[in-house]
Amino acid sequence: MVEAWAGQKSLQRLRMKELMQTLEDARVRPIAPMNAREAHGNDRCVLVDVRPWEEYRGGWAQGAHNVPLFRRIQGWEPDKVARRAAFLAFGVLQGTEENPEFLKQAEEAIQNTEGISTVNNTEKEVVLMCLGGTWPRLDATMDTSVKNGKITRSLQAAYTLVEAGFERVRVLDGGVRAWYEAGLDMECEEAWSDEWNIES
Repeated sequence: MVEAWAGQKSLQRLRMKELMQTLEDARVRPIAPMNAREAHGNDRCVLVDVRPWEEYRGGWAQGAHNVPLFRRIQGWEPDKVARRAAFLAFGVLQGTEENPEFLKQAEEAIQNTEGISTVNNTEKEVVLMCLGGTWPRLDATMDTSVKNGKITRSLQAAYTLVEAGFERVRVLDGGVRAWYEAGLDMECEEAWSDEWNIES
């Protein structure tokens, strides 16, 4: 499964309509925080938070595994320096890039969860989450601009897993923010902050 990442279209160039059509075809659906918590509590799903570690450690859904879809830019090759400069031009100090180990790390996190022996376990779902995941409507008139939402990290992660052959994938509706606002159990390394200004 891991080798599927190399030939996959860059997530940055992925269009909303293409992404949503792939998720619709694979029957990927949103799941409400309360339902995800209940499924996790009944050992029917694995929670996977796809935010970078630096963001995840500020607060995550209890029991969620951190498997970052993106990571801080690593290395000093010319293209990496140019990428950092582009982020800096927009006032972003810590630019990110796709995590080339995402599929491998996701597979490991899922398989290391007690009770799961294979990636496509028929009894458990993988519930993906980011800070504020949204679930836009698939609209036939939608073009390359995002009219009914935006491509969040959890949607991109769902697309990546589906393209790699994962079959039972869900997206947490509203993300970690909705989980927190629903009063569900959180874990954190640092104090949770309502003033986060981080893109989903």
